Formats: sequence, C-alpha cells, structure tokens
Amino acid sequence: TQEEAWKDVPDGALNAKQIAFEDIPQDPEWRNAWFHDGQQIKICLNSAKDIALEEMKRRQEVLKSELGRRAGVAMLEDDKDAYEKLKSQYLAVRDAHKPLEAMQISGYNDPATLERIKELCKLPEIER
Repeated sequence: TQEEAWKDVPDGALNAKQIAFEDIPQDPEWRNAWFHDGQQIKICLNSAKDIALEEMKRRQEVLKSELGRRAGVAMLEDDKDAYEKLKSQYLAVRDAHKPLEAMQISGYNDPATLERIKELCKLPEIER
C-alpha cells in the first residue's frame, strides 16, 4: 500500500517522491549520478564523469605508491633498466586521468558517453 511505501521516508525529507520499481534503472553502476527530473530518473553525465574520475584517482594513488616503492628498490639495487621501466609505468599511471578530466560533456542518459567514460577510466597495465 502507499502508506507502507512512505513509512521508510526519513522525517524531514524534502521533495520525496514515490517511484515505481520498473522506473528505476536496472544497472546500478551510475546510481550516484541518478537525477530525478520530476518525471523520470536520468543519469547526469557530468556527475557520472566526476564519480568515475574520483574513483580512478583513488586507484591511481594505489598504483603510484606500489610503482614508487618498486622503483626505490630498483634504485637501491642499482638496476637502472628496472628503474627506467618502473618510472615509465609510473608516469603513464600518473597521467592516465587526464583524457577523462578533459572530456567535455553535458546532458543525461547517453549510453555512448557513459561507455566512453568507462573506457577512459581504465588504468594502464603494469607489470607485477
């Protein structure tokens, strides 16, 4: 019933709307970029880009840390070839977010743009 549906709405919630289950996007991947325009749920492309960029930068930091540690070991062991290879990988990882960051987008619900965001979020493969 409608009464049961509203019982989970927090007190003080603003602009609460009841949305039919079938109107909720099936793919939760961009859930934090969802926007309700008063009639339907849409995926805000700018928000999707920002969310993807933030996650990508978190992953970059992890890889940069690992590569930096390994480069330090290569330097200590005087392994110039390994150091240069690790340095090159580090720089590729460091700059990997730049194409996504430069991407100019606006609007809602464009599957091609969402796919492009996914493609640009991929970090370079590094040798373990």
